[in-house]
Amino acid sequence: PYLPAAPSRTLLFIASPEDLDPEKARLDFENEENHLFEQLDEAISRGDAVVDVAEDGTLPTLKSWLQRHSYHVVHCSMHGQLSDGGPVLSFEHERTGLHQPVTPEQLQQALHAAVQPPPCVMLSACQTALTDTSAAIPSFAQQLSASGTPCVIGMRRSVADTAATHFAGALYKNMAAGFALDRAMAEARRALPNEATLQWSIPVLYARRPRTRWHDSDKPKTEVSRSRREDVQIGDLLVKRDGFIGRRAFRRRHFRRWLQGQDPHLFVHGMGGVGKSAIAGHFAMKFLHEQPEARIFAFTPPFDLLAMENALHDAVAAVASAAELEKLQLAPGAETRFRWLLDLLLPRQACLFIFDNFEDALDLDSRQFLPQFAGLQARLLALLNHRQRCHTLLTCRDPLEDRDAGPRLRFAELTDATMGDILRFMRDYDWPAAIAAGDKRQIYRHLGGNFRSIEWASSLLCKSPAEWKKLAKELQQVKVPPKTSKAAVATVRELMRQNLIFNQLYQRLSEAEQTLLRQLCLESRPLMIDGARALWPHNETPVGTALATLSQYSLLDRGRSPVHGLPTYLAPPLVQELLADQPLPPPQQKVAHASLARHWQFMGEHLTRLISDDLAAIEHFEAAGLQGEADALTENLGHL
Repeated sequence: PYLPAAPSRTLLFIASPEDLDPEKARLDFENEENHLFEQLDEAISRGDAVVDVAEDGTLPTLKSWLQRHSYHVVHCSMHGQLSDGGPVLSFEHERTGLHQPVTPEQLQQALHAAVQPPPCVMLSACQTALTDTSAAIPSFAQQLSASGTPCVIGMRRSVADTAATHFAGALYKNMAAGFALDRAMAEARRALPNEATLQWSIPVLYARRPRTRWHDSDKPKTEVSRSRREDVQIGDLLVKRDGFIGRRAFRRRHFRRWLQGQDPHLFVHGMGGVGKSAIAGHFAMKFLHEQPEARIFAFTPPFDLLAMENALHDAVAAVASAAELEKLQLAPGAETRFRWLLDLLLPRQACLFIFDNFEDALDLDSRQFLPQFAGLQARLLALLNHRQRCHTLLTCRDPLEDRDAGPRLRFAELTDATMGDILRFMRDYDWPAAIAAGDKRQIYRHLGGNFRSIEWASSLLCKSPAEWKKLAKELQQVKVPPKTSKAAVATVRELMRQNLIFNQLYQRLSEAEQTLLRQLCLESRPLMIDGARALWPHNETPVGTALATLSQYSLLDRGRSPVHGLPTYLAPPLVQELLADQPLPPPQQKVAHASLARHWQFMGEHLTRLISDDLAAIEHFEAAGLQGEADALTENLGHL
């Protein structure tokens, strides 16, 4: 009765506290994830296995996953030890990331509070099946079993990291194949090398029903959802509420120092698509979790200075006095007014400022600010130099070369993701059965770890599975033009590879869908369906159908409006970049800008009452050549 339905579901919960000796005690958690996902890749692709990975090793995180999902196995990978008070596991402290001892009673409470207590717990930790005979204290695994967990696997003594990893991989692969637990254990032992240390003899099973199979045959198999998680809108940035994948090493190296103010200004750089925006979003969500009253401001290209000031003014209006707000009107210029706004806000409220895709403001070769972004440069310096500390996050393809801002920034390179992270990322998308784990490694390597390109490759190969060999050959033959500067070679090659995948996917769209996508590239803010409908003249086909196709192909980012809770759509910067050489004819551009202008004007006047919507309308009226309507709306704003 306690068995969940198929497929086999496993929660991988890894704890590696930051105060462990990095040379002697730090776990190779990334290799563990890589091996488990490689072992289970075929089963995951068939829908016979699901593996979730907790984002950290804290007890609240474990409880949260167990209260939201049902699992057959909870895999706990961490250090175990016998303390004076009995056996404990080494979890991570929620606020410090340091060692937090967890007793069998505490873990059992978390398991009993689950939406459905898991039938099996794997304690991949040293000495979890070792009894303290001198004090007559049962082992951690014995206590967990005695308190009600049907099956517990522990380690009778210290176990090598690689042995524990290979044992778990073989065990879960056999379980996904439907083996009974005792047979799965036996096969997993045989998978370990017969060394002098006898690692195969270390795992121990405590079970009331050792021959238990893992699926309740009376329950229908649950289909594995491959739908993408909707994003959350924070300012201009779309971030994932949960389901963030991997980068544990990067987070360990930088998050605590950034959060605690040791490196409050973090500049994350790396090749396009490797997950810089996702890291910024993850840090933002964690920042908000630690400081619920904090304000987060997120800005993306074209980094509209007026919208930036407007967002800051709205926050100041909620905390400042009428006299202070009146004084702002006396500021001699926009830069001074920006500094005064910071003076009013930062002493009263914790703030985080995010600048995503910062490369749009920089020269490709010199990595210095372009002349037209001098105002952005001044505002960044105002943040970095302010006497009241705030937090900033910037993402960019390359480090910034600026003698004023550079010394105040902590540069952190985001390199390629691990194979385990890539396979976890890929599982959210459909792949033809012919694309095995080795092919996915090759796809990742050819595409330089670019997550967006991998999404596109998935969509393309699902339509034409036989295209992979031809596509791989074309990707290998990409050659950078000879006049490309040395500093730009990697970026140019990356864009050419993206363009190759993108063009093939783009050609599969109908002409109407192609036009809609190019129209949406004219809008830098997320649009609800009414905004897209304003651009869609084809009454015989619902615009929702076209939006669904574009979203399915990962050509649009789908989020949710923080004001109305309705779905939103946004052409990501990379799509805008790749379509820059295929713009709409000028007359069509003007018509699209006019439609967008009237949409935002209606939103500002009748729904949101936000000045930022009116400013968006003015911008589109001007782009449409409707200066009279832009001036009229500007005059109306002046009377507010």
